[in-house]
Amino acid sequence: MVVSELVIGVLIAGLIGIGTTLVLDQFRRWRLGSDLKSALIPELEYLQVLLAQVIVDLRLKDRSIDEELIRWIVDINCTYDGPDARSDEQKKRFADLTSLSNDELLKYADATAVKGKGLELKKYDLAFMRSQLTQLSVLPTRVQSSLLILLFRIDIWNQGVEHYWLYFNCTFTANASPQLITAAYDNLGRSYGFLATQAKRICDKISDTIKLLQ
Repeated sequence: MVVSELVIGVLIAGLIGIGTTLVLDQFRRWRLGSDLKSALIPELEYLQVLLAQVIVDLRLKDRSIDEELIRWIVDINCTYDGPDARSDEQKKRFADLTSLSNDELLKYADATAVKGKGLELKKYDLAFMRSQLTQLSVLPTRVQSSLLILLFRIDIWNQGVEHYWLYFNCTFTANASPQLITAAYDNLGRSYGFLATQAKRICDKISDTIKLLQ
C-alpha cells in the first residue's frame, strides 16, 4: 500500500512537472510571438509608406496617375506616424492633389516630368523579418504564409529594379544601334507599369498582413 502511494505520488509529480514545462513553453512562445508582432508591424508600415511614394513617381512617369490612386496614397501618408513621416504641411500639399481630376493629374505629371532623367529606383527588403525567419513558427500559420509571400513579392520587385537599371543604362550606351536604343526605351517604359503594379501588390499585402498581426 505504501509502495503504491509512493508510485502514485511520483507519477503525479511527474505529470505536474510535464504540465508546468508545457505551460512555460506556451508562455515563452506567446511572449516571443507578441514581441515579433510589435517589431514587425513598424517595419512593414515603413516599407509601405516608402513604396507608396515610389508608386506615385512611377505612375507620374508613365502618365497613369488617377484620383483613386492619389486618395489611397493620401490615406497611407496621413495615418503613418513612424520614421520619416511627412510633416502636416507636406501631408496637406499632397492631399490637395485629391481635388484634381484625372486630366489635371496628367497635366501635373507632364509639368513635373524631367526629360532624360530616370527615377532613382532601388531595392528594398524587410531586414528584421529576414533575420527572424527561424522564429516565425511561433506565429499563426496564416501570418507565416502572408509574411513569406511578402518576401517573395519583394524579391520580384528587386529583380524588376535590376532590369530597370539595365534598360536605363542601355539608353546611354556608346555606339549602340538605333534598334537597341529603341528597344531599351520601350522596355524602360514597360518597366514603369510593371514595377508600379508590383509595388502596389506589396503594399496591399502589407495591409493584409498587419491586420493579421494585430
